[in-house]
Amino acid sequence: MILENKFIHRFDTAIHLNIFSVLIVGGAVYFNFDPIYFIVFFLIVLINHVPAIYLHLQYMRVNRGDVFEVRKSIIIRRSGHGIEKVTENEIDKIVIYKAASAERNGWPITSMEPYYFVQILTKTGRELILTCFLSRDVSEVITENFSTVPTERYRWGFCSIHRRKDKPVAIGSV
Repeated sequence: MILENKFIHRFDTAIHLNIFSVLIVGGAVYFNFDPIYFIVFFLIVLINHVPAIYLHLQYMRVNRGDVFEVRKSIIIRRSGHGIEKVTENEIDKIVIYKAASAERNGWPITSMEPYYFVQILTKTGRELILTCFLSRDVSEVITENFSTVPTERYRWGFCSIHRRKDKPVAIGSV
């Protein structure tokens, strides 16, 4: 299966942001643009939208220009730096960082819950990060093709990727 950072995957992930924005504009019209409405909903937008926009920009940067080909027991990554192959024998573990509502195919409460990523750690210390912008089912694709590799799942509503000495670590991983 080919996994690529496409507009449709980014739009699908951010659909909750778009729906919430339409509801806010509709509420403004309904309340005749009352200043109190704007103060209250500005605070809601800050709490709901800003973290999701941050994740959106971060995820776009992580897999920009990468194309992953996932086959049974092998991942091929094509990027501007060349081709990188990782086989099942080289993988130490797979770590999935995903919100609990997304894990159970539920409806997210906040706009940041649809964002998730898969971290593949190799025995040599290399790693691959596959975000939900490559496919909405990226975690299922990886777990199906690498069923013998140990897999860990962390459920967290804000799945941010932070780099610390060339190693990404998810905020909130318990």
